[in-house]
Amino acid sequence: MPYTSKASTVLFKLVSDPVDINLTLPVYIESLSANFSPSWNTYTETGRAQPKVLLTQFSKTVSVSFKIVAEDIFNRNTDKVFQDLEKLSKLTMPRYFFNTNASYQGFFVKVTIGRIYVEQPMVLTSLNYTWDNTDVTWNMGAPYPAKYTIPQLPMWTSVQADFKWIGKKMPATRADYSFFL
Repeated sequence: MPYTSKASTVLFKLVSDPVDINLTLPVYIESLSANFSPSWNTYTETGRAQPKVLLTQFSKTVSVSFKIVAEDIFNRNTDKVFQDLEKLSKLTMPRYFFNTNASYQGFFVKVTIGRIYVEQPMVLTSLNYTWDNTDVTWNMGAPYPAKYTIPQLPMWTSVQADFKWIGKKMPATRADYSFFL
Protein backbone atom coordinates (compact mmCIF):
# COMPACT_ATOMS: atom_id res chain seq x y z
CA MET A 1 0.00 0.00 0.00
CA PRO A 2 2.57 2.66 -0.97
CA TYR A 3 1.72 6.35 -0.64
CA THR A 4 2.07 7.06 -4.34
CA SER A 5 0.20 4.05 -5.73
CA LYS A 6 -2.87 4.80 -7.86
CA ALA A 7 -4.07 1.21 -8.26
CA SER A 8 -6.04 0.64 -5.07
CA THR A 9 -6.35 4.12 -3.60
CA VAL A 10 -9.35 6.46 -3.71
CA LEU A 11 -8.99 10.10 -4.72
CA PHE A 12 -9.36 12.37 -1.69
CA LYS A 13 -8.93 16.01 -2.61
CA LEU A 14 -9.43 19.20 -0.58
CA VAL A 15 -9.12 22.72 -1.97
CA SER A 16 -9.62 25.59 0.46
CA ASP A 17 -11.39 28.80 -0.49
CA PRO A 18 -9.49 31.08 -0.97
CA VAL A 19 -6.95 28.66 -2.38
CA ASP A 20 -4.35 28.58 0.39
CA ILE A 21 -4.31 24.79 0.70
CA ASN A 22 -4.67 22.32 -2.17
CA LEU A 23 -4.28 18.66 -1.16
CA THR A 24 -4.67 15.55 -3.27
CA LEU A 25 -4.09 12.44 -1.17
CA PRO A 26 -4.02 8.78 -2.25
CA VAL A 27 -5.98 7.15 0.57
CA TYR A 28 -7.41 3.78 1.51
CA ILE A 29 -11.02 4.42 2.56
CA GLU A 30 -12.11 2.41 5.61
CA SER A 31 -15.57 3.96 5.95
CA LEU A 32 -17.64 6.75 4.49
CA SER A 33 -20.97 7.89 5.89
CA ALA A 34 -23.50 10.66 5.32
CA ASN A 35 -25.96 11.79 7.98
CA PHE A 36 -29.08 13.77 6.96
CA SER A 37 -30.61 15.64 9.92
CA PRO A 38 -33.88 17.55 9.62
CA SER A 39 -35.14 19.46 12.68
CA TRP A 40 -38.84 19.77 13.39
CA ASN A 41 -40.92 22.00 15.67
CA THR A 42 -44.58 21.76 16.59
CA TYR A 43 -47.06 24.48 17.43
CA THR A 44 -50.76 24.51 18.11
CA GLU A 45 -53.42 26.72 16.57
CA THR A 46 -56.58 27.84 18.25
CA GLY A 47 -59.40 25.44 17.42
CA ARG A 48 -57.06 22.63 16.38
CA ALA A 49 -56.42 19.68 18.72
CA GLN A 50 -53.33 18.23 17.07
CA PRO A 51 -50.19 20.36 16.62
CA LYS A 52 -48.81 21.43 13.26
CA VAL A 53 -45.37 20.10 12.47
CA LEU A 54 -42.93 22.37 10.65
CA LEU A 55 -39.48 21.70 9.26
CA THR A 56 -37.22 24.32 10.86
CA GLN A 57 -33.72 23.27 9.84
CA PHE A 58 -31.79 20.82 7.71
CA SER A 59 -28.16 19.73 7.87
CA LYS A 60 -25.95 17.05 6.41
CA THR A 61 -22.66 15.75 7.74
CA VAL A 62 -20.13 13.56 5.98
CA SER A 63 -17.67 11.37 7.90
CA VAL A 64 -14.76 9.55 6.33
CA SER A 65 -12.14 7.23 7.84
CA PHE A 66 -9.08 6.38 5.82
CA LYS A 67 -5.45 5.33 5.98
CA ILE A 68 -2.50 7.16 4.49
CA VAL A 69 0.47 4.87 3.96
CA ALA A 70 4.18 5.58 3.49
CA GLU A 71 6.06 2.39 2.69
CA ASP A 72 9.36 3.84 1.60
CA ILE A 73 11.65 2.99 4.53
CA PHE A 74 14.46 5.16 3.16
CA ASN A 75 12.51 8.39 3.76
CA ARG A 76 11.82 9.26 0.13
CA ASN A 77 8.11 9.94 0.79
CA THR A 78 7.60 9.60 4.55
CA ASP A 79 8.22 13.33 4.96
CA LYS A 80 5.62 14.12 2.28
CA VAL A 81 3.00 12.09 4.17
CA PHE A 82 3.54 14.12 7.32
CA GLN A 83 3.68 17.43 5.42
CA ASP A 84 0.29 16.55 3.87
CA LEU A 85 -1.13 15.60 7.28
CA GLU A 86 0.04 18.95 8.65
CA LYS A 87 -1.61 20.81 5.75
CA LEU A 88 -4.83 18.89 6.38
CA SER A 89 -4.78 19.85 10.08
CA LYS A 90 -4.40 23.53 9.15
CA LEU A 91 -7.91 23.42 7.65
CA THR A 92 -9.24 23.20 11.23
CA MET A 93 -7.39 26.36 12.34
CA PRO A 94 -8.50 30.00 11.98
CA ARG A 95 -7.07 32.46 9.47
CA TYR A 96 -6.42 35.84 11.10
CA PHE A 97 -6.99 39.20 9.40
CA PHE A 98 -5.48 42.28 10.97
CA ASN A 99 -6.67 45.04 8.60
CA THR A 100 -10.37 44.18 8.40
CA ASN A 101 -13.42 44.06 10.67
CA ALA A 102 -13.44 40.26 10.56
CA SER A 103 -10.60 39.27 12.88
CA TYR A 104 -10.57 35.60 11.87
CA GLN A 105 -12.35 33.13 9.61
CA GLY A 106 -12.45 29.40 9.04
CA PHE A 107 -11.84 27.55 5.79
CA PHE A 108 -14.48 26.45 3.34
CA VAL A 109 -13.19 23.51 1.33
CA LYS A 110 -14.22 21.84 -1.91
CA VAL A 111 -14.17 18.12 -1.11
CA THR A 112 -13.70 15.32 -3.63
CA ILE A 113 -13.96 11.71 -2.44
CA GLY A 114 -13.81 9.33 -5.39
CA ARG A 115 -16.79 10.17 -7.59
CA ILE A 116 -19.34 10.27 -4.76
CA TYR A 117 -18.49 13.85 -3.80
CA VAL A 118 -16.92 15.98 -6.51
CA GLU A 119 -15.83 19.47 -5.42
CA GLN A 120 -18.67 19.70 -2.89
CA PRO A 121 -18.41 22.75 -0.59
CA MET A 122 -18.00 21.69 3.06
CA VAL A 123 -16.32 22.76 6.29
CA LEU A 124 -14.02 20.47 8.25
CA THR A 125 -15.54 20.14 11.75
CA SER A 126 -13.36 17.42 13.26
CA LEU A 127 -10.05 15.75 12.43
CA ASN A 128 -8.38 12.90 14.29
CA TYR A 129 -5.08 11.10 13.62
CA THR A 130 -4.46 7.70 15.23
CA TRP A 131 -1.28 5.64 15.46
CA ASP A 132 -2.21 2.43 17.26
CA ASN A 133 0.96 0.62 18.37
CA THR A 134 -0.72 -2.78 18.10
CA ASP A 135 -1.39 -2.14 14.42
CA VAL A 136 1.22 0.34 13.12
CA THR A 137 4.76 -0.45 12.02
CA TRP A 138 7.27 2.23 12.95
CA ASN A 139 10.29 3.15 10.89
CA MET A 140 13.00 2.98 13.57
CA GLY A 141 15.99 4.00 11.47
CA ALA A 142 18.39 1.06 11.89
CA PRO A 143 20.24 -0.93 10.55
CA TYR A 144 20.26 1.07 7.30
CA PRO A 145 23.25 2.63 5.50
CA ALA A 146 24.51 5.88 7.06
CA LYS A 147 23.76 7.90 3.91
CA TYR A 148 20.01 7.57 4.59
CA THR A 149 18.38 9.73 7.22
CA ILE A 150 15.65 7.53 8.64
CA PRO A 151 13.13 9.28 10.88
CA GLN A 152 11.34 7.42 13.65
CA LEU A 153 7.87 7.76 12.14
CA PRO A 154 4.87 5.46 11.76
CA MET A 155 4.46 3.86 8.35
CA TRP A 156 0.74 4.61 8.17
CA THR A 157 -1.76 6.92 9.79
CA SER A 158 -5.45 6.32 10.42
CA VAL A 159 -7.48 9.49 9.84
CA GLN A 160 -11.06 10.31 10.85
CA ALA A 161 -12.45 13.49 9.26
CA ASP A 162 -15.93 14.96 9.75
CA PHE A 163 -17.40 17.60 7.47
CA LYS A 164 -20.48 19.80 7.58
CA TRP A 165 -21.91 19.79 4.09
CA ILE A 166 -22.62 23.23 2.56
CA GLY A 167 -23.49 22.15 -0.98
CA LYS A 168 -23.51 23.92 -4.32
CA LYS A 169 -27.27 24.57 -4.31
CA MET A 170 -30.04 24.94 -1.76
CA PRO A 171 -31.22 21.42 -0.74
CA ALA A 172 -34.60 20.45 -2.15
CA THR A 173 -36.54 17.39 -3.30
CA ARG A 174 -36.52 18.52 -6.92
CA ALA A 175 -35.84 15.81 -9.50
CA ASP A 176 -32.75 17.66 -10.81
CA TYR A 177 -31.10 17.90 -7.38
CA SER A 178 -28.46 15.48 -6.07
CA PHE A 179 -26.59 15.38 -2.76
CA PHE A 180 -23.84 13.53 -4.51
CA LEU A 181 -21.72 14.34 -7.58
